[in-house]
Formats: sequence, C-alpha cells, structure tokens
Amino acid sequence: MEIQTKEFGPDHVNIATTYNNLGSAYEEMGEYEKAKDFYERAIEIKTKTFGPDHVNIATTYNNLGSVYIKMGEYEKAKDFYERAIEIQTKAFGPDYVKIAITYSNLGSVYIKMGEYEKAKNFYERAIEIKTKTFGPDHVKTANTYNNLGLVCLVYTKDD
Repeated sequence: MEIQTKEFGPDHVNIATTYNNLGSAYEEMGEYEKAKDFYERAIEIKTKTFGPDHVNIATTYNNLGSVYIKMGEYEKAKDFYERAIEIQTKAFGPDYVKIAITYSNLGSVYIKMGEYEKAKNFYERAIEIKTKTFGPDHVKTANTYNNLGLVCLVYTKDD
C-alpha cells in the first residue's frame, strides 16, 4: 500500500484493489469493522475512477454485503447485494453468471431474515442462470440446488 500510494497517489485504482484485498483479509480474520472500512474506501476510489455504475464496483458491493451479513445487519447486506445486481445487470444483461452468485447471496440474507419464500425465489433464479451457463449437472449448479433444498426444508418446517 505504501509503495503504491507513493507511486500512484492515494486515489489510484490500484490502491482500491489493495483496499479491497485488505478488506477481504480483515473479513477472514473476523475484524468486520475494519473490513467494512477498507471496502468502503475501495468503493470511494472506484467510484471516482470509473463512475458509480461500473461492474468493478459491484464486486466490492458483494464484499460489503458479506461483511454486513456477518455483522448481523441484514438490511444493509440486502441493499448492497441489490445494488450489485443492478450494476451487473446493466453491464452484462440479466443472465450473466456472476449475477447468479449475487442472487445466491441475497438468498442467504433472506434466510437470515426468516423470509424463506424470497430466499427460495433468489436461489431458483440463480439456478436458472447457472443452468443456462454450465448445464444442469455442473457442480456450481449443484451447490445452488443444495442451498435451495436447505431453504425448502426450513420453509416447510415452519409451515
């Protein structure tokens, strides 16, 4: 970070990547406030560099959503995932495979919020996209089927 800041200045996109990586490291260490701060700084730089709707920012929004889930702030997580989907859809269309990951992330948020029907819908949408991309028998599609099965199990237990 020090070397890059000297070389490029504090608001260069390379610095944003380093902030994002530091956020990931702190998230893995369970230091969610620090992770959040680094992700937010990365978004700030990326927004200045690329504008607010660049797909590169969507990845960091996903990361922020992940941190907020771990912090138990599900509404904020949901907002960041929805923003990521908005950017990804605008950039690549509604069936872009990385959107499926974000749909699965939203499904996880809704499970935490106890909104199983919404979780189910997001997992189904993720499966639809992954099936188009990888086929129905691919491991990435199977992982989402597993998530859908778990939500259906919980959903039916509560009825």
